Amino acid sequence: MKNLVPSLYVLEITEFNISNDILDMLPAERQIRINKAIKMEKAKQLYASSLLLGYILDKYGKKFDDIKLLESGKPYIKDGPYFNVSHSGKYVVIAVDQEDIGVDIQEITTVSEAAAKMFLGDDSDLNIALRNEYYHSYIWCRKEAFLKCLGVGWNGKRESNVSILCNKIEYNASSYFLTDYFVSEDYFLTLCEKNEHKDFAIEEVSKLELEIFYRSG
Repeated sequence: MKNLVPSLYVLEITEFNISNDILDMLPAERQIRINKAIKMEKAKQLYASSLLLGYILDKYGKKFDDIKLLESGKPYIKDGPYFNVSHSGKYVVIAVDQEDIGVDIQEITTVSEAAAKMFLGDDSDLNIALRNEYYHSYIWCRKEAFLKCLGVGWNGKRESNVSILCNKIEYNASSYFLTDYFVSEDYFLTLCEKNEHKDFAIEEVSKLELEIFYRSG
């Protein structure tokens, strides 16, 4: 999609409640996922991320029906834009780019040593990750953003067992660029871009903006 400004949309969902009238405007499969969520926190994250995605799709003249799935399960739009969604705790983020993009947000917390050994990669990554809780989230976040950009998720962790400590990774004849942000003092975010490092416009979206968008029809 030409002339697209790479953008990162950030939504804080602390005050979010699920409004049934707006929920009814979402695609049926999303309503089912939200209603089936066992924990209310997860339901709110799914609800908020769906509202934010619909809002963003409209900006680019797209609808939920335009979203297809790769074999890996990664969603995409045939003629763009490329996008990726992540949520953790009180934040939902969506990155939009001209090429494959991966984004992950994590609340800064500890990861069990067993999980770190299973998922975080080579020995240098693992050793750093196990030193303190900041690096647990740092390494985990970068690893997941990279895998999501590849479109493989954690299922591809073995095939892509590379160190993600560098800001530029050469993998399968392509270059991947990682950029880190602190969303707040408790939340860390990584963007992974394919082929070219670009500056992202960061836009904070409010609950009120989304409600006005959906209720205005």
